[in-house]
Amino acid sequence: MKFIDRSVLCGIACTALIGCSEFHSNLGKLTCEQHSDVAVSLNNWAAKSFEETYGKIKDADGALVQMFLIDQKVSSPYAASFNRSQRTAEDNLRFAKKKGCDTAGYPLPPVDEFRKRMDVLVKNQQQGRAAVSGQVQSIK
Repeated sequence: MKFIDRSVLCGIACTALIGCSEFHSNLGKLTCEQHSDVAVSLNNWAAKSFEETYGKIKDADGALVQMFLIDQKVSSPYAASFNRSQRTAEDNLRFAKKKGCDTAGYPLPPVDEFRKRMDVLVKNQQQGRAAVSGQVQSIK
């Protein structure tokens, strides 16, 4: 990843963890490269959070419940941090487009990344259940 100055990293961490509104106003001061770095950092944070919480233990049911909480904008710490990060990603994209930055290669924003990983986890779980069911039928 390209160089990101400390204020950008601090802002990302601050927004993801506690939702500092002052960081949002600083998004307009970033370069196109920094906007891209923010998008990548937010996506990486979402992917890591999902994998550490649900992916490693293959907890599709827990991920589905958490997605419901995120969608409902519940104030639980996990859901709230995803929703704050999503707003930051949306603001970052809006500022980047306003500056004329090429945003075509930006990764998914945090909530969309969570949803994508959850869908894969659910699909894999369903395929696993179907395979087990088929094995049981062949034993009978």
